[in-house]
Amino acid sequence: MGATGGVPPGRVRRADDTRWTGPAAAAALYTIAAILLTWPLATALATAIPWDLGDPLLNAWIIAWGADHLWRFLCGDFTALAGYWHANIFHPAPYALAYSEHLFPQAVQALPIWALTRNPVLCYNLLFLSTFVLSGLGTYLLVRELTGDARVALVGGFCYAFAPYRIGQYSHLQVLSSQWMPLALYGFKRYFDTGSLRALAGAAAAALTQGLSCGYYLLFFAPLAAAYVVFGFATRRRRLTAVALAQFAVVAAIAAACTWPFVRPYLELRALEFPERPLAEVAAFSADVRSYATTHAAQWVWGSRLRMHPKPEGELFPGLVVVLLAIAAVAGEVRHRWRDARGLEGPGWRMIATRVAMAIAAGALLVVLAIVVTGGISMRVSGVRVRASGLYDAVLRATAAAIVLLSASRRARAAARA
Repeated sequence: MGATGGVPPGRVRRADDTRWTGPAAAAALYTIAAILLTWPLATALATAIPWDLGDPLLNAWIIAWGADHLWRFLCGDFTALAGYWHANIFHPAPYALAYSEHLFPQAVQALPIWALTRNPVLCYNLLFLSTFVLSGLGTYLLVRELTGDARVALVGGFCYAFAPYRIGQYSHLQVLSSQWMPLALYGFKRYFDTGSLRALAGAAAAALTQGLSCGYYLLFFAPLAAAYVVFGFATRRRRLTAVALAQFAVVAAIAAACTWPFVRPYLELRALEFPERPLAEVAAFSADVRSYATTHAAQWVWGSRLRMHPKPEGELFPGLVVVLLAIAAVAGEVRHRWRDARGLEGPGWRMIATRVAMAIAAGALLVVLAIVVTGGISMRVSGVRVRASGLYDAVLRATAAAIVLLSASRRARAAARA
């Protein structure tokens, strides 16, 4: 880390970080991929709406409503924002904009295009495409910061921005707008490595923007960001001093103050007895563990094959490449730790038990992977029919074999602890 040729602390520049794998090249590749993925949308950006004519049209109107109010305010009408929440729908009901997502950050992003064209469809489509590009670029920056390898970062950006589970949310711009999460973690990582207040401010701004871009992420990502900060201090990446605590307290207070005006109208609606979403409806649109082995029917390769738990918005399959890369990474780390723990096999019978348990565990894990990828296997081996379709039973067998392995082998226990 010290001999990086003048590179600032916390940022490792490697030989592979060239103009072909730098941020500009990554952004260009993600843009090309987004255009190809959504083709022929790029040929009709001003007139066509992607996916369906339900939520996308609603969101296009919400963005236009917000951008118009912001533009009028910037042009000198300082009363323009007074009626922002009382949209011209469901008259005379108050706070009608809070019946859905307010999409204020998206309106800010679209403001220049709105000022030039007054075309809500064009604004929406450019925002739609930008979610892929910015999600990929944010992940690229985070992964490059974590690994120091621009090539790995490039792949990571593709995996995050173009994951199959995003297909089921193509009509929900707010859910697709997940680009601020990796940017927030990138900022926190830079702060812990360098102590840069600019990095901390950027992280807080990205986390704030993420929460305002989508109400779900306001609830889901805020605890994760807080846990990452605690992790940074717990692993002593930066000493927990009074100054550091004060810095985080200030940015947290500013973020909360900026968030409150966008939360209050929703609380006002609840005070006016606006009906809450029934729990049964929440459950109907919630995923579960089986959703990780389910992909959207519109996915080209796996759409008709990987459907373990088909339900609306219940697809969480991250993509075969992601799964294989994760398996390769875990396998490589286990092999490395196993080699480090050599010399702890024990007596001969323990070695035999270890190898048998290891073979059973490896076979069970392969069965689990086959079930996840194909939904089940059925074959004949020497005239004997072999079937495996129950994921729960396969996981149970793999767990039992792993317990036996850990019980019989000191080397396995040492590798697991490492």
